[in-house]
Amino acid sequence: MTVAKAIFISYRRCDSIDIVGRIYDRLVAYFGANSVFKDVDSIPFGVNFRQHLEREVSHCPVLLAVIGPEWLTITDKQGQRRLDDPADWVRVEIEAALKRDSLVIPVLVGGASIPKDTDLPDSLRGLVYRQSALVRHDPDFHRDLDRLIQRLEEVFSRLTPPAGAPSSPYGALIDDLAAALTAAKSPQEPTPRPLTRRRWLRLMGLGLMGGSSTLAVRHWRQSLQELTPNRIAAPLPSLATLPDRLQRAWTAATDLSSDRTDAYEFVSVTVDEFGRQRHQAQVATQAYTEISLETPTGTVLLPLVAIAGGQFLQGAPAAEPGHAAADLQPTIATVDSFWMSIYPITQAQWRAVAQLPEVNRPLATNPAHFKGDDDRPVEQVTWMEAVEFCDRLSRLAQPGLSPFRLPTEAEWEYACRAKTTTPFHTGETLTTALANYDGTYPYRQEPVGTLRGTTTAVGSLGHANAFGLYDMHGNVLEWCADAWTQQVPEAIDEDIETDSQADEPPTTELIQADPSHTPRPHVEPPVRAIRGGSWQSRPHHCRSAYRTGLTAHSRQRDVGFRIVRSLLLENQADSGPGTS
Repeated sequence: MTVAKAIFISYRRCDSIDIVGRIYDRLVAYFGANSVFKDVDSIPFGVNFRQHLEREVSHCPVLLAVIGPEWLTITDKQGQRRLDDPADWVRVEIEAALKRDSLVIPVLVGGASIPKDTDLPDSLRGLVYRQSALVRHDPDFHRDLDRLIQRLEEVFSRLTPPAGAPSSPYGALIDDLAAALTAAKSPQEPTPRPLTRRRWLRLMGLGLMGGSSTLAVRHWRQSLQELTPNRIAAPLPSLATLPDRLQRAWTAATDLSSDRTDAYEFVSVTVDEFGRQRHQAQVATQAYTEISLETPTGTVLLPLVAIAGGQFLQGAPAAEPGHAAADLQPTIATVDSFWMSIYPITQAQWRAVAQLPEVNRPLATNPAHFKGDDDRPVEQVTWMEAVEFCDRLSRLAQPGLSPFRLPTEAEWEYACRAKTTTPFHTGETLTTALANYDGTYPYRQEPVGTLRGTTTAVGSLGHANAFGLYDMHGNVLEWCADAWTQQVPEAIDEDIETDSQADEPPTTELIQADPSHTPRPHVEPPVRAIRGGSWQSRPHHCRSAYRTGLTAHSRQRDVGFRIVRSLLLENQADSGPGTS
């Protein structure tokens, strides 16, 4: 998958505005206008500029700190040095980038040099140890910019995962094997010092050229662990399991391979808090497959895309707009690689599988409330029926492959986020041009949207997330394999008021966490987690982190599901298909 290239230029107008304008024009000509953020003039009126600048910096993996001859000493009207003011724009920008450990590149112009660390506020002293770039005036300007652009491209290529299929499972295996060998040789040695970006650049001695992609990935994982210490159980692998692990890695690698010459192509976009498009990426990958389901009326295809496993920040901070009591506290979670259906299961796919031999229970041919288009998602399906769908489909799979099943909550959120940490995989907000939900209640400052009042054909709005998945926000809520772990209100079997303003009475039986209710010691039938929001949900109920529960026997006209399959052999998988 590709990741958008984005560059933030931090500078002082009275110090370097002329040459910054030329730098900006060259970068825009090469990377595009949507990939370069420069001026505070683009900050909307009435917006908290600190939060806006920090948010803009967070979207850009690279910050260019342009330093001219007077950058360090410029003062305000009261004679105070601007850098000593915590609200100084330049200070806010660089602080935000250093805090996120983004790649900060000092760009020296006008004969300036890197300041001493003793001359900088404590929060900016890390700037001194970043490898700098020199940009001179004519006749050397274009030559210096060519060199800078070339190195930026090299940096992006090293900080961005390679396009195409998910990373090989051998990478994690080699890391674990190395860790086990180290532990066997010196089990009492202390934990090595974390490899920060600064140490990485120093050790590699490559400046803007960066290091290897392996080092970059290992640094990223270590920094995530530092965010929430002691929240991840990370036992060292045993060498005794090496043969089994090698066989498992080989199986996963073989399972991911494909002989197909065509590619799955999709478009992914992100927007700002005003709903304006920030980035658009055209992505193509061969790491996908299609299941052919033969029916009396023809062949029905069920496409899946391979998702490389990894670590991610699950849950949402309390400061996220729309944060709910049931949201998980931000915690580092790890998921293995898996296949996931590109769309929620459609009515055509459901009807094809419902005709297969029964495993544990019968299935209605089409239980959906909103009919008329076979590409609409199926809804009014109970959790047990969704599991039956997976069980029947698993019988069509090749012998020895892992069964189809519902995703865990961790897998669902990892897939939905697609490497993002914003409330939605689309960025800071959602719009009804990107998802089917109740847009009459804006989430941030985007224009008021519409309430369609019905499901829509899967993928019909035309934009996927960076993993190639459609309709992760809205359209239908989606069953997960997990049991609901929050307290359950007394009136569990009674419909409660939803956030829909549709003409029909509400049907979504949502179970919200509420400390004022006394939990019942035993509930039948069980409650299962659902994710993603629906066509009648307000935007804060469509967030990547939003979660709620629903009784497993419930049939709701806004609840469907999608399926996953692990990249392991059936007898090596941690768990098989769900059972009732």
